Amino acid sequence: MKLRKINQIIASASLLALIAGCASTTESTNTENESNGASSDSSTETVMEPVEIEFYSLAWQEGAIASHEEIVDAFNAQSDYITVNLIQGDWGAIDQLLTTCFEASTCPDVFHFEDGALRTYAGRGNLVDLSTLMSEEFRSSMPESAWATTQFGDLEGIYGAPFLMESRLILANKDMMNAAGVAPATVEDPWTWAEFRSAADKMTKSGVHGAGMSLRGSGGVNGVVRLASSVGANYFENSNGSWTTIMGPNELELPKLLHDMIHVDGSMSADMLGQSGSGVNTLFLQEALAMQITGDYMRSQVVAGEPAFEWIAMPAPIGVSAKQANNSQTFSIAATSDSPDAAMEFLEFALSAESQVKLALGDWLVPVATDALKSPDLTGAGDFWDVSLALALNLDYAAWQEISTYGDWRSESAPAWFDYLNGDISLSEFSSRVISLGDPALARAN
Repeated sequence: MKLRKINQIIASASLLALIAGCASTTESTNTENESNGASSDSSTETVMEPVEIEFYSLAWQEGAIASHEEIVDAFNAQSDYITVNLIQGDWGAIDQLLTTCFEASTCPDVFHFEDGALRTYAGRGNLVDLSTLMSEEFRSSMPESAWATTQFGDLEGIYGAPFLMESRLILANKDMMNAAGVAPATVEDPWTWAEFRSAADKMTKSGVHGAGMSLRGSGGVNGVVRLASSVGANYFENSNGSWTTIMGPNELELPKLLHDMIHVDGSMSADMLGQSGSGVNTLFLQEALAMQITGDYMRSQVVAGEPAFEWIAMPAPIGVSAKQANNSQTFSIAATSDSPDAAMEFLEFALSAESQVKLALGDWLVPVATDALKSPDLTGAGDFWDVSLALALNLDYAAWQEISTYGDWRSESAPAWFDYLNGDISLSEFSSRVISLGDPALARAN
């Protein structure tokens, strides 16, 4: 998408003053002559020069797009000098866009992304350190553990404001569960991975697989890696400042379970290797799947699909813990912005607790702001918001969030995951190939 340059509506001297956080002032003096002398009354009025900034949004669900538009409109209505121009973007194009626009210095002032992907751009000096601009009130509105996801070890500063978190959960056909005599998992008593496998097996019958999840490409790899935190898997270690892949028993546990569900039990189809999350959900709505492991946002797609069956949301299976690797959506400010202070003013408005509730309801994801998590609009909502909010407590920082080339590792090791889950290679071959394919990507981060 070709970005519109900010209109040059102020002179260069005024622009420099704006960036420095200064304001032009005007003074008016009224003088009254009195018989015994003169008195004067002076008043000072601060007038801010008008500024336009661009906000690049990656909202894609109908409700999310509407919430972003509502927040931008509300900000513009209350701001005397800042106008935000909303640009609708695309998750599939954001990396290429940022690479190109940072080189050309045409990036939007504020852009929507995710925490782990920011490290590369922060390392290149492309992002504003938000800690130098944000108010204390805004920083304290979110826990330090959330801010830690956009701080990157050797790089001092905060390079993104996290606002939505995604948990993985199970969406299940309650009617099929009842018919198979399968008792649902609960937040208080979640299934183990073995119990999940057993439930899927019980619900498998002609024309119906007991479970499914997207295993396609690097996104499928990411889904497994995030869930594998629950069985103590790390996949990466840093020895003497160098990242390498590890494929020990913990790292192999979940891939082996999925492989066996496909090739031993027959409770999951190998077709999952080619299905997106939306594709898996379509099979679920068509009652070709009894359960799916997916992101909690998929609840919105189930509701929109108006299924002919009763459905339920349950926590993802657990291993040694209920941990899942966190992955937060973020807003950042481009270092090329001519108006970083104005951009920060919009960012704080857009990610206030009140705004985060709107964003959460629009995207069906859990907000980060402490007060937003307590909002009755979420805690009192239906459609299993209670499950989603409870699972957010299990989200944890993961080693891969420190690796700038984690996305490359996923993509370059994906063929090994495909071949193993498709039944083409052995577990030991899978382990060796993930290391041989993935380590060159990690070497580029060292």
